[in-house]
Amino acid sequence: MLFHAIVSREFVLRILGWWNRRLHFLKLVYVAYPGDRGRDLAFWGGVRIKKWEPHLAGFAIRDGRLVLVALIGSTEIDFERRDNRPHLAELVQRTERIRSLLGAEHKAFAGILPGLLFKHRIVHQAPEVDVAARAIVRAEAEVRRLEGLPTETPIIVLGGGGVVGRRVAERFAGRTIFRVDVCQGLPRAQQQWPAHLRGQSAILINVSRSRVLSQYLDRAWPGLVLLDHVYPQPSPSELEGLDRKGLTAYQVHGIDSRSFPKLPSWSRGAIGIHIALTRLRGPRRDPE
Repeated sequence: MLFHAIVSREFVLRILGWWNRRLHFLKLVYVAYPGDRGRDLAFWGGVRIKKWEPHLAGFAIRDGRLVLVALIGSTEIDFERRDNRPHLAELVQRTERIRSLLGAEHKAFAGILPGLLFKHRIVHQAPEVDVAARAIVRAEAEVRRLEGLPTETPIIVLGGGGVVGRRVAERFAGRTIFRVDVCQGLPRAQQQWPAHLRGQSAILINVSRSRVLSQYLDRAWPGLVLLDHVYPQPSPSELEGLDRKGLTAYQVHGIDSRSFPKLPSWSRGAIGIHIALTRLRGPRRDPE
């Protein structure tokens, strides 16, 4: 694309960086990836996006300042492979190089990348994890308000063994909380599922990975409210499963913003600067 051909040149990045250090108009370099594991979405404008090299795709406007959005063509399957860890490290280095040339305040990554990078000690700080945990706490309180649920409503954290899941559990200290660690494998994780709550009101917070939710829908029940924080949002088949179970579902996600040029659909809604709560499925009960 023309934008990438122009902006990715080092001398252009240096010029933008010179101005940014004086005017402070560029806040963040953000890396997004196609979250759908079952389809090849890593094309944009007729060009295949490279797996591990940030493709500078466009600017998004947030808080009156610019965010530079970079795209990569790798998926969660690629991230999980042990032999790709050197590529993950290269991705971080390349992104940091871009951030440094531009003089941007931060770099950030979509989806499961922050937790994986932190877990493998490729990065030593993951501010996106704390941002996500704070957003989930605020969203959970709003869901309880909308659904008329009491403060003592039990919480199930799907993905509770991951970096984000553990941080979320810490922030709900004092509440009745059940962590389902999907990293231990399906049989072990399903044993952690609190089946004794069936028939009661509870909130299921999904911070696992794409397509994991479908493996637990058969254990859900009406009265369970889903709060989803997985990038991207549940697949059509998962949404159908929510309908069959009669679940009310919300998603907490980044608000879509204006961008230039227009970004591919799989990158929009991922930039977690501001947080929105969207109803996915289910009738709303009037708060008491």
